[in-house]
This record gives sequence, structure tokens and C-alpha cells, in this order.
Amino acid sequence: MGWSPDGKVFTTACTRINRKSSICDIKYWNLENGKELDSIEIREGGAILAISRECSKLVTGGFPLRTAIVWDLPRKEKLTVLAHHDHVRLAVISSDGARLATSDGPRVWLWDPKLGLLLWKFGLEHVDEVEAYRLRVHGLAFSPLDNAVVAQPLKQTHLTYLDIKTGKDRNRALPRPGRFFGFSKDGAFLATAPHEGGIDLWSTAKLEKLATLSAKDVVGIKLLAISPDGRYLAAVNNRNSLWVWDIPKVKR
Repeated sequence: MGWSPDGKVFTTACTRINRKSSICDIKYWNLENGKELDSIEIREGGAILAISRECSKLVTGGFPLRTAIVWDLPRKEKLTVLAHHDHVRLAVISSDGARLATSDGPRVWLWDPKLGLLLWKFGLEHVDEVEAYRLRVHGLAFSPLDNAVVAQPLKQTHLTYLDIKTGKDRNRALPRPGRFFGFSKDGAFLATAPHEGGIDLWSTAKLEKLATLSAKDVVGIKLLAISPDGRYLAAVNNRNSLWVWDIPKVKR
């Protein structure tokens, strides 16, 4: 999911996979009336992993591909192919589009997507299946100022902050573990989706819970997106149900 810079257009993406090929469908919606504005179809590259904030770049990958492919979305042109050790599960693009972070299990990679250049890699090179599952990155995002890549391992309750320049980490405890997805643009809060349901908003500075967003059947959340102005939060679950909250009203 993604938002236009002015927050008025919302982008959704889904992947249709059959035995011979995969088709990525990207649709643009008017947030005010819910009407579809436009759509784009890409017929290769695996599943959709990330869309840039201004909706100009798309990243695809996923099982069984051991690559992440960066696309020029309006032109539907392939920009670069990035090789990994395992299939790429997660990807996120920095707010300025200059950096791309990916994860292929227990590892985090940072790239210059324009040049296709690997800047650093964090994580173990060779681990057995049990250890790889325990250390698998379950959420990935850039910090508000794009000065760190933030990851959350599946079986741990801390956030791993990786310095954008060096890849060195420092941990921060998260009181209620769950999938970690992203920050508001101003850096005031971050959002997580606990395994038991609902969505938690946390203050970035102290990791204190600000509010819990809830609605009927808000479980199995697999993706979150916060609008550029921090007003709206959208969520999709594993049944492809979509919710949008007005955050200021919830936090009152």
C-alpha cells in the first residue's frame, strides 16, 4: 500500500500467481469517495513487496525468487535486479527514494536502488532452519529521518535499529510484541499489529502506548501504511480485508 504525497490518493497492490506466471495489479483510489482512479498491471517479478511514498517505484520478489526487482512504476520498466541468499520476504523504500532495505529471512540488506549497489548487510550468513526461523525479520521500516533501518525479529520483542551509514545496531524493547510496520512521517509514533489482534500506536521517544485501533475481525494483519500527513492509517489482513482509521479521532 502507498499514498500520494498530498495524502489524497491511496494505492493498493495485489499479486495473482499461477503455475506459469505472476501478475501484479496496482490500483489508485480517491480517498474521499473510494472510487478507483487508475490501474497498472505488471506480468513478471513475483509478489509485490514495496511501493515508494510518491508511488513512482515498485519492488517485487518473494518465493521462490532469490532476487528483488525494482521497477519504474509509471513506465512499467525494470530498473535493477538485486541478488540475495534466499527468497526476499520484505522490502521498504526510504521517504526520499534514495535507499532500499530488504530482508531474505534472518538478514537485512541496504541498497542504492538507482545504482543497484549493496551498501551493507546485517545478519548471519549461514544458519540452520530452526535458527533462521527464530531470527527471521518480521517487520522492516526506515526511521522518520531515514537515518536508520528498523527491524523486528519474529521471536524477539526488541526493535533493531541499524545505522544507515554503518549497519551497526542498537536494540529497543517493545512491551507488547507483534509485527512492526512503520513510523508516522513526523516521527511522533509508530504502529504495530500484535498477534492477538488490533493495532497499537506507540510514542517513538519512550515507546509508550498511545492508543489501540480496533474494529471487527482486525486480526492477521499483514500490512500497514500511514498517510504522509499522519492522519490516516490503513491496514490489510490475510483475508484481504482493508480498514482505514482517522488517527486524530482515535487518539482523543
